[in-house]
Order: sequence, then C-alpha cells, then structure tokens
Amino acid sequence: ERKKFLERIKSNEKLVAEFEMTTISGEKIWVVDQAGMTSNNQCLDEGLLDITDRKLMEDLLTMNERRFRNMIENVSDLILVVNREGKFLYVSPSVYKKLNYPVDEFSKHTILHYINPNDRQTISDILSGNLAMDGFYEISVQHSSGQFIMYEFRASLLDEHNVHEGIVLNARNVSERVKARNELQLNLQREQELNRQKSHFISTVSHEFKTPITTISLNTQMLTKNITQGQHDKVQVNIDRIVSAEKRLIALLNEVALISRDQSGMLQFNPEPWDLHLLLDDLLEHISYLIQSNVKVIIRRGVNRQVYMDNSLLLHIAGNLLSNAVKYTPKESKVFFSLTAQGNELEVMVKDHGVGIPAKELEFLFQPYFRASNSKDYKGSGLGLSIVKRCVDLHRGQISIESKENSGTTARCLIPLDVNSVDGCCSGTR
Repeated sequence: ERKKFLERIKSNEKLVAEFEMTTISGEKIWVVDQAGMTSNNQCLDEGLLDITDRKLMEDLLTMNERRFRNMIENVSDLILVVNREGKFLYVSPSVYKKLNYPVDEFSKHTILHYINPNDRQTISDILSGNLAMDGFYEISVQHSSGQFIMYEFRASLLDEHNVHEGIVLNARNVSERVKARNELQLNLQREQELNRQKSHFISTVSHEFKTPITTISLNTQMLTKNITQGQHDKVQVNIDRIVSAEKRLIALLNEVALISRDQSGMLQFNPEPWDLHLLLDDLLEHISYLIQSNVKVIIRRGVNRQVYMDNSLLLHIAGNLLSNAVKYTPKESKVFFSLTAQGNELEVMVKDHGVGIPAKELEFLFQPYFRASNSKDYKGSGLGLSIVKRCVDLHRGQISIESKENSGTTARCLIPLDVNSVDGCCSGTR
C-alpha cells in the first residue's frame, strides 16, 4: 500500500491516505499520511497524524450499527417509522414476515389503510399530537389474508428535537393475551350470571316449599276444627289435601336433593330389579298429586316382566315433565300423560296445549337455569329439564321435545328396559 502511495505521489501534487503502521515497540497504530513532492521533485514533504483513537471509535460505531441493524432485522416486534401524515419512512423486516406483505406494499398507502376502522382514530390522534405518546395502546392490524391481528404499540418521536422528522411505532402481538383476557371476562360474566341464577333458584324453591307447608298447616287446623265440631264429612277432604301436599313436599325435597347431587357431580345411576307393573304403579302413586282434573292418564303396561331401572331418576323424569305440562296449561285445556311399556322400551309421553316454547329457544331447553322468554309469569328454577336430560342419558335413553308457541308441547322419552342395555345391577327385588 505504501509503495502504491509513493508511486501516485509522483504524478500528483499532494495526496492524503490512511495507513496501519507498527511502532518500534510493536504497537499497531493508524495514521493519516499527508504527502507531496517538493517543487524540484527531489524530496518528499510528508506529515503523519496518529488517528488510532478515531479509528477505534469508527470501528465501535460500525459494530454497534451492525448489532443494532441485526437486532432490528430479527426482532419479532413490528417497528415502523411514519411521518405526521402517516406515510411510511421505515418498515422493519419483521413487518413483512409477520403480516406477509410484499416489499413494495407500504409505499402505496398510509398506515391507516392497514388498521381496523374501529382503531383508526387512535392512530390519527397519535399522529396529530392529540394523544400522549407515553402510553400503551391496542389496535387491530390487517394481515395480507384480510384477518385482523391484535397488537399493543407504543409511540415515540424519532428525534425529540425535530417533531416533523418521524414517529416510531413499536408494536407487539398480544392476540393470545387479549383472547385470554376476553375468556376470563366471559367466564366472570358467566359466574356472575350463575350466581344470579342460583339466588333465583333458592328464592323460587323457598316459595315452592311454602305452598305445600301452608296447605298442610291450614288443613291441619281445619281438620281439628271439623273433628271438634263433628263435621266428619269434611274430615276426609282435609286428609286428602294434607296427603297431596305431603307428596308435593316430598317430591320437592327429592328434586332439590337430585339437583344438589348433579351440581356437585355426585348424581349416580343405581338401577335395581323391578317388577314392571309394580314399577308403573309405584310411579303413578308418587306423582298422583300432579294429576289434576284436566289430566288424562293412559297406561299401557305390556307384558309383565322384571326390568332394571333407577326408580328415583325415572320418578323425576315423569314428575317433572307432567309438572311442566300442568303448570303451563290452562285448566280448561287437556293434558295427556302416558306410560307405555312395549318391547324393550318404556315410553314416557306428555302432551299439553299450553303456552308452548318459541322456536328459536328450543335448542337451549336442556341448559341449566334456562327459562323460555314466555315463562316469566310462571314459577320455576330452570333446572328441571336439564336434570331430566341427565336422568334420561344415565338410562341410555332418548328425549325429544316438540313445541309451538301458543299451541302446546309434546315431550317424549324412550328408556331401555332390557337389562343388557344398562350397566350395573343390584341384588334383591321389588
């Protein structure tokens, strides 16, 4: 290099060049060499200046620039620089990778073009200076596929002394965090709704218990009075009312216990061997308090034989369906209740001509605490049908409900009687 330098000096008046040199002590230094030939071309007029410190600073700046560029090019965050009009001054490589746009894409539009319309005002306020740059903001950015991805970004001035030079936007994908936050909020709302429904359930059940208790109390007083006054013809009426209220009370207790076991995950299927005809008689006996004057009962017993069923669950199925039909049907309209044992199935069918269920709400019937929009004037917990469905499922049966608003409802359950179709059996017989 030195020889080339000297050769060039011969044809030039003055040259300046940088060289790396070694001192007598062996130290490597950098110098700037300013040299030229004298006027008679006999001598070399030369001056050397040690620039080692400057070269070290330049190397350090180059290394830092390379490191910074490498960091920017490989970071997963989106880094953008835009001017006050939203035009792009710089786009980091991560933007192309994450959003899958071609290299020349961002020269065509301003930043607002790629932001969800609902979030554009936030960006506009940042660009215009109406929104502080020291906060974190969430915006939806459009992917090349058209999908919007949630990012959290923070803005800062590229040069705080020159507000017109550019605004740096650093954005991080927070889709998963937002999704988790939304799910948490949804679960919280569900929990609040569940607590509200549970409170409503407790209030409803308390009211339901008061009715038979009041009936028993009043008829006990009337019974005492009638016996004292010798009005024996009215005694049986009082006794019948007390017995009916007792059955209603027992049914309520059984229902609450069943709901409690289901809510705690302890509802179990315990089939026992039953004489089929005895099972049907026992079933009718326990729900007799529901059979009003407008209820027509049809029993088709079929051939008597031994079957395996969980009587407590079957009682809830039949009792709840009949109770709903009676509740939602005017006294002047008929309710049909039938038990049919045929082949290997027991059919429980209830048909009424009551208020019915809106068509768009039929799909929600078996959800816990759900009540149809037209049932607000009727007492109920909203748990009955969900428990009925669980009881039917435990028997490996099927339930279907057909309904039309203001025309009535038909509920039909098909429950296997074949011992081989149900898991588990117990010793003993009834």
